[in-house]
Amino acid sequence: MHNCKLTRNVLMDYALGEEPTPQVSAALAQLSCCPSCQAEYAAIRNTLRVSRQALSTATPADDFWQGYHARLSESWCSIRKWQRSKGAFLAH
Repeated sequence: MHNCKLTRNVLMDYALGEEPTPQVSAALAQLSCCPSCQAEYAAIRNTLRVSRQALSTATPADDFWQGYHARLSESWCSIRKWQRSKGAFLAH
């Protein structure tokens, strides 16, 4: 008897890269007879694909971190100078 909930849980683990087990093999075999589980598995795989793409594009280039602290300190100093100038302006 097919159990959608169990199949979906096993497929999630498989989609996330867990080693295939007999349970996974059975779940994959059952996909052909359950359109709902097929759709769920396709959605899981698509979500993971899009997430991986987003992560790879959101990760800064290797050279980003070189000099990061200096750039951050420089920005912070600029902000502090601006704040002080606004404070002096408002005091007059």
